Amino acid sequence: MIESGIAMKILDQEKMERIKALLKTHPRGLSITHLASITKLNRNLIAKYLDMLVISGQVEIQQYGPAKVYFPSHRIPVSAMIEITSDLVMVLDQERRIIHVNEPFARFLGLARERLVGKNIGEMGHPFLAKVPLSPAGASLDPGDRGIVEVRYPDEDGGGTFRIKRAPAVFEDGSVGLTLIIEDITEQRRYEEELRKSQELQHAILNASPVGIGLVSDHLLVWANEAMYRIQGILPGELKGKPESAVFAEREEFEKAYRELYGGIERQGFGEVETVLKRGDGSLRNVHIRAAPIEPGSREIIVVVTDITARKKTEAELRTTQALQEAVLRAVPVGIGLVSGRTLQWENDAMCRMLGIKEGDLKGQHLRSILADEGEYERVTRELDRGIEEHGSAEVETIWRRRDGSRVEVALRVAPIQQGSQDRIGVASDITDRNRAEKALRESEETFRTMVSISPLPLALIHADGRYLHLNPAFTRLFGYTLQDIPDGRSWFHLAFPDGDKRAVAIRLWKADAVEYPTGEIRPRTFQVRCKDGSQKDILFLPASTPAGLQVVVYQDLTLENLRGRLRDSEERYRHLVEDLNIGIYRSTGDPGGRFIWGNTGLVSILGYEDLADLQWVPIRELFIRPEGRKALLEELKEKRFVKNRLFSLRRKNGTPVTVSVTALADFDEKGALEYITGLVQEISEKPAF
Repeated sequence: MIESGIAMKILDQEKMERIKALLKTHPRGLSITHLASITKLNRNLIAKYLDMLVISGQVEIQQYGPAKVYFPSHRIPVSAMIEITSDLVMVLDQERRIIHVNEPFARFLGLARERLVGKNIGEMGHPFLAKVPLSPAGASLDPGDRGIVEVRYPDEDGGGTFRIKRAPAVFEDGSVGLTLIIEDITEQRRYEEELRKSQELQHAILNASPVGIGLVSDHLLVWANEAMYRIQGILPGELKGKPESAVFAEREEFEKAYRELYGGIERQGFGEVETVLKRGDGSLRNVHIRAAPIEPGSREIIVVVTDITARKKTEAELRTTQALQEAVLRAVPVGIGLVSGRTLQWENDAMCRMLGIKEGDLKGQHLRSILADEGEYERVTRELDRGIEEHGSAEVETIWRRRDGSRVEVALRVAPIQQGSQDRIGVASDITDRNRAEKALRESEETFRTMVSISPLPLALIHADGRYLHLNPAFTRLFGYTLQDIPDGRSWFHLAFPDGDKRAVAIRLWKADAVEYPTGEIRPRTFQVRCKDGSQKDILFLPASTPAGLQVVVYQDLTLENLRGRLRDSEERYRHLVEDLNIGIYRSTGDPGGRFIWGNTGLVSILGYEDLADLQWVPIRELFIRPEGRKALLEELKEKRFVKNRLFSLRRKNGTPVTVSVTALADFDEKGALEYITGLVQEISEKPAF
């Protein structure tokens, strides 16, 4: 019976091929009547064959009134489409025999199509075919068993995942079967697994981050990492659902932070601010907050909070020390000035007094404006240039012209800030009184040499064309780079900012600041810089342009540990700087009796003691010849915080009186009580008020 059925199928196939051939020779189409007439076949049989060809997509039909006209199909045959697709395709009949398999499937199985077609899928013995989900063995294949399933197929390379789509198939003889479309989704599943692991890793990193990270939606905190709760000093989860204002120290702090953060987001896509947060125990923390939307226009904001309390405290201590150093430089009795390319840039108070001018009058003035005449200017600059070229520094005695036209004789010592620089430090002493001038000159020279030798600030000089002219030793100590490493700006940006995006931002900001700021004005900007040893440091850039186009850049390391180290070094340099001055410099307690915490040799010498240890045992109140002198000084300091050039009579160790001029600065504790006094004591011959 099976052989008879196969024979019938072959005969039917021959007749259908004949009908298709006739239709191809009649492009306008043929009706059933015409086909029956030509083929001499029964009309019903012709209709049956045409229905089978229409179902299989090989023939198309059009209706003209009551008549039906058949045409050869112009669509791409399903078999051709099966060969085009990269998916694995197999067609089975109801007896599970393989009717068709495309070339990609045959290659995947490693078998020729001739070995597959006509074979029962269950008898092939191939491990992959055994994975194909079908109805139970021995039962007829159910073409209606459609749907999508996934299977795993292990092999020598570790295997993969496949998605199998099952769909019914209709053959040319009208019988039905099953089409299996198999898609290799191994890479998709691998990507999904990697994505899952990546998300888990991101979550772990967020919780392990030392900075607080949170998500704000419609001004409510919906998520925060563990660091955020540590900064706040509360238990995890206590912030969730709280409004943004709940974590700030006071309403004003919140309103300020809100304006800066959301204003920055509106202007540039992100905002940042330094503010104060209130912890769970009521204590306050200084923090830096940076906020940005998840995507432009989103109401979901990512907030990053960094605790900068320790850094702010160290910065405040550093500023106090630097302010004290500046006060000392301004208070010393010798003139000190900075000259850049023959132009005066800065002068201390002593320099102003020497020339009879106000502070700031010399800034931007040419050296000619202070020398007696043109001949003196030519002589002095020639000797200074020769001395600096030959020895690195130069000395000259000259005559300056005061503002009122009078003249003053000075001893001038000049040296560049660093070798080859046109920025020079000048130290001037009034030598009208030769003995005093010589002593002042020696002190000024010592002060100057100390200032040059310590070189506390990392500094770079850059030509207008981008060439790096000089890097001081402090620069190399900070970054590790030498002039051979960074001969020009391009080399610097590639080394300091290896990340292309960050480098582009740094270059853009550098150029924009250079256009915005006028010549001579400092353009502060903070960047994170990669050092030669691979470390990352937060650096405050302080560049400025000279009139000649030279770029002078001073760098300040804002890394917390470095700030602490700089504070210690600064204090050491300060002590070294003031130790040998001829004026007394001291730091004492602020109580009524008072004791010296520290004093230089000038103070010890003025008061006639052996050393500081000997002086520290003496209450300061007992040094005043008139007891109300100490009380008057303390009251004025409490009221004004600073007194200048107050005259007092003090008692030396041997009991003899000495008249001194006192300049003092008060430090108060958190409760407002006078805690320390820092001051200068200079011996004079006039009689004081106390």
